[in-house]
Amino acid sequence: MSKPLKYQLVKAGDVFSTDNYGDCKVTAVTGRGTTGDKATIKFFDTGNTRDIRIGILRSGAVLDKYSPLYKQPGKLHKYPLPKVGDIFSTNSGGDCEVIAFDGNGMSKNIITVKFVNTDYVATCRHSELRQGKVRNRNNPSVFGVGYLGDGIHKASDPAYDLWYAVMQRCYNSNYYNKHTESSYSDVEVCKEWHNYQNFADFYISNYVDDYQLDKDLLNPGSKVYSPDNCLFVSRAINNVEAALRKLASEDTSYIHLLEAFRLQAIT
Repeated sequence: MSKPLKYQLVKAGDVFSTDNYGDCKVTAVTGRGTTGDKATIKFFDTGNTRDIRIGILRSGAVLDKYSPLYKQPGKLHKYPLPKVGDIFSTNSGGDCEVIAFDGNGMSKNIITVKFVNTDYVATCRHSELRQGKVRNRNNPSVFGVGYLGDGIHKASDPAYDLWYAVMQRCYNSNYYNKHTESSYSDVEVCKEWHNYQNFADFYISNYVDDYQLDKDLLNPGSKVYSPDNCLFVSRAINNVEAALRKLASEDTSYIHLLEAFRLQAIT
């Protein structure tokens, strides 16, 4: 592929070198192709196109503003093109690995990454990846256990406040020590509900206005918050059951009454 002489008329198909962005090819010319005319060019490295005066094209001072090498005239960007297998750090979700990208890795191209700590797969733009602005929705950011998950339910929904309270009760030792609820030190949330999206599904299907989440009526002595153990009950039922449970722990003669009350409450 031959390059045109410096002052020959420029035509479609001619190839020119640029100072910082590799070679480019002329795809169209406005006018006869003289120094004052315009040409449309396409960069080989990125596939980006732009219009430019032929005089500037001949000088090599051509900028590819959508290239990751572009920062400002005369200065090269410090970030190279990403490739499959590259590892990037994010601001709060841990490291992620590039597993695919659509295009040449430019700022506007879509890149697919997988987070090392959770295997969560996300898509982002190159600029977001460089800045660490890729969100790991499976990152256990809530007391080291819970995560928002991938779905329609948002942290601004009512279900989130209850889910957060349950996670706090089970996994925040400062909370249950402060509230003298040391009995919750061995209570946990099932793995399914570590994902807020799953808990929110349960909440929407079962919640009754002004009712409370209870894990003891269906399976007395349960130490796990889960769909099989939990239901929503009125505040009155919850308070009576808790009071009878305390009495039964101090006096076994109340156990029969507690069992009878539980049976009646769930039927």
